[in-house]
Amino acid sequence: MSFEENGTFNIAEIVRRTFPEHETPEAVLKAMDAFKYEDYKRRYTAISSIFKNTPKMYQQLQPYAEMNWIGTNSSILTKLICESKGLKKSKTVENILILTSLMENTLANIYFTETNGKFPPHLLRDLISTPEIRKVLGAEMYYETVLFTAIYSLGFEFEETKYVIKERPLVKDFLQPLQHIDDKFKSKIVDIKTHEENMKNIHNEFAKDYIEFWTTICKYYQEGRYINMIILILPQIELLLRLHYGQVNNVDINAKLDEYYITMDTIFEAEIVNCKTGDKECDYQPNRILDFDLYPQFEGTFHLMYDIFFSPNGCRLRDKVSHGEVDYLALNNSELASITLHIFLNLLEPLDFNSLFNNESKLHLNSVNKCLFKEVHVKLNKFKNVILQNNSVETFQIILNLPTRKVLIFQRPNKESELMLLMKVILDNIGCTLDNYQEAIEIRTAQLAQRELHSKRRKTLEKMQMSLPQIYSTLAVMFKSLINLFNLLQSNHQLVFKEADIFDKTLRYLKHSRTISENMVKYSHYESNEWIKALDLCRKFQEFYNKWFMFSTS
Repeated sequence: MSFEENGTFNIAEIVRRTFPEHETPEAVLKAMDAFKYEDYKRRYTAISSIFKNTPKMYQQLQPYAEMNWIGTNSSILTKLICESKGLKKSKTVENILILTSLMENTLANIYFTETNGKFPPHLLRDLISTPEIRKVLGAEMYYETVLFTAIYSLGFEFEETKYVIKERPLVKDFLQPLQHIDDKFKSKIVDIKTHEENMKNIHNEFAKDYIEFWTTICKYYQEGRYINMIILILPQIELLLRLHYGQVNNVDINAKLDEYYITMDTIFEAEIVNCKTGDKECDYQPNRILDFDLYPQFEGTFHLMYDIFFSPNGCRLRDKVSHGEVDYLALNNSELASITLHIFLNLLEPLDFNSLFNNESKLHLNSVNKCLFKEVHVKLNKFKNVILQNNSVETFQIILNLPTRKVLIFQRPNKESELMLLMKVILDNIGCTLDNYQEAIEIRTAQLAQRELHSKRRKTLEKMQMSLPQIYSTLAVMFKSLINLFNLLQSNHQLVFKEADIFDKTLRYLKHSRTISENMVKYSHYESNEWIKALDLCRKFQEFYNKWFMFSTS
């Protein structure tokens, strides 16, 4: 009675046998809300015998089942199921990770279809509780999907009903975000065999349960089986990170059924929140693992983890894989495999394998601005030396005084990102303005040399050249003020945020500077007939600079 005539699971019957004390599927779901670990384990034990022959059943049904509804990665599922008998522990876990990923993506596509394009909840436990999922799958199917991921049965169900699922776009490659990562971390790790042997020699109670996983990761890497390796290494990275987090902060990292899991995002938050059941108030303590004066071995690793796992402009690898939002062929990437292996080894041996010690984030907004300062500084000096070289008006030297240590990206003030984003826009505009003026001068001087400028145009060129020192001076003061503010945010941000009046004036200054710099870009274009308005902008900038900028630029 556990199977339909076509050989798929009779899910309603399985649910009834598993929960004989509950008459309706809705009652089953309500009962599950109060489940503890022992309740899940008891029902799993009772029902596991039904599924012992599923690999054989799947192979028999494979020619008849329509699996395209799963999406791009359906072929991965078929291959996985055909290899699912007599596996060692690490391979079994790897398969479970893939199944969970496929299931979540499939459920998310159903939700996406039912809501006409609304993005699904981020967490699986929230997704499977939505009325849209219950509506399509039914309560019994919902229960079955959650506990056993009977995807082939769902395949027959949807084939019979002709239910059409809209598949959300998947990540096809990670080439663009990987361009920002240092080449030395993307290159092949040649001594991986040595690390594998070292893992086998680790002798403690914890490690003995995971050495098989770790050596399998090394084996996959050596064999070039990067898809398998990345699937298996991501939860091991999170496991090691959680262990360090728990040990350093003396907190319990074990998962609780009635609480959200301590996620990777939580580990990188500035404070640890301790809330006991029934308490109205929570205790807060600083997250000591982010104190890199105490734990310098983690800083470079965490910077790379930000770029790979968290940055909106990065791979967001962990989320994409765990939620099934990636074409698995995109994981067949040796550079991505090397990067994740660097992270893993630095967490496994933080005091010995410190290949990431000097690494600095490339994708955090603070890091982007630090690089922008260097680029714009070069442009300012080039403009002064090349464009203004024959002008008698004195210009001043700009000293680029950026922090020598790694840029700070963790434990930052809440409103800092707003200031940093404005600074980035202004820096981009200053650089673009300098490029525009250089292009305009080069074009017009070339026309002058070819006798293609009539007298009015020649006078315009002369006036523009005479005004450039003033424009340069304005851009230089604006640039220096941003350097000063950036350094202050990195070294002593309390001075900016401790008083509302100071923060408000700083914010106002940056917003006005953004407007001025945007108009500078417009008027500096060589086709603009309003270049003279740039001089008015210089005067306006000096006025609000004197009024609102609170920090010395000397």
